[in-house]
Amino acid sequence: MCSNWRNTLIRTKEYLIYLIRARFWKGYGIHSPAVFELVSKALHAKMASADREKINIFTKKISSDHRTVLFNEIGAGSQVFKGNTRKVSDIVRYSGNTKKYARVLFRLVNYYQPKCIIELGTSVGISSICMALANKKAVVHTIEGNKQVMEIAMEYAQSINIHSINFYHGMFDEVLPKLLLTVQTPEFVFIDGNHTYEATLKYYKYFKKYVQKGILVFDDIYWSAEMKKAWMAIMEDAVITIDLYKLGIVVIDEMLTPGNYRVRY
Repeated sequence: MCSNWRNTLIRTKEYLIYLIRARFWKGYGIHSPAVFELVSKALHAKMASADREKINIFTKKISSDHRTVLFNEIGAGSQVFKGNTRKVSDIVRYSGNTKKYARVLFRLVNYYQPKCIIELGTSVGISSICMALANKKAVVHTIEGNKQVMEIAMEYAQSINIHSINFYHGMFDEVLPKLLLTVQTPEFVFIDGNHTYEATLKYYKYFKKYVQKGILVFDDIYWSAEMKKAWMAIMEDAVITIDLYKLGIVVIDEMLTPGNYRVRY
C-alpha cells in the first residue's frame, strides 16, 4: 500500500510539473523541422469522421462490457486492482484517458504509415484496433500474456471487420524473438506492459538496435518511480524524445538533431 501511495504521489507531482513546463503547443517554438512536423501535423491531425465514429462506437462498447476476466499478475502488477479478477469495463476505466491516447497512436500511425507495427501488451485491444484502423495496409503484431483478455480483443477486432492484427499469446521475452524472425523490420513499436525499470530499458535497447528508422512509444512513463527512472535513462540516450506525460515517444533517425521535448497535449 505504501508503494502504491508513493507512486500516486509521483504521478501527481509529475503531472503538475508537466502542466507547468510543457510547451510547444501544436509545434510552436520547435526548431527541429522533423519534430515540428510530428507535433503539428501528426499529433494534431484531423481524423476522418468515419474513423472517429468507429473508435467512439467500439470504445463505448468496451467501456460497457462487464464481463469478468481472470488475471495472474505479470511484471510490476497493478496499483489499482486487488484480487485476480477484473471487469473489462474497469480495465478500460483505470487505464487512464484511453480514448485520448488511443487517438495519439492513431494519428502517429496514420501520418507515418508504417507497414509493420509491434505492440507489447494488447490488453482489451483498443490501441491495437486504433493502429490497424490508421493504416489499412499495415500489419499489427500484438503480444498479450493473458489469453482471456486477448480473446476479448480479438472479438472486438472481428466485430468491426479488422483482420490485419496478428494476436500472439505468451510472455514478451518468449514470443518476441521468434516473431522478429518472421516479420519485416518494424517501423512503429508500442510498449505497454511489464512496467519495471529493467524491462522498459531492455525493450528500449532491444528495439533501438532492431528498428532502423521509426518510432517507439512507451506508455505510462510516470506510472511509478521505476518507470520515471527508466524514462529519464531513455531521454539521456535517445536522439529525439517527446514527453506527453502519459506517453513517451522516441524517434529513431540518425539524420535528426538531438533534442528532448515536453509537449503540451
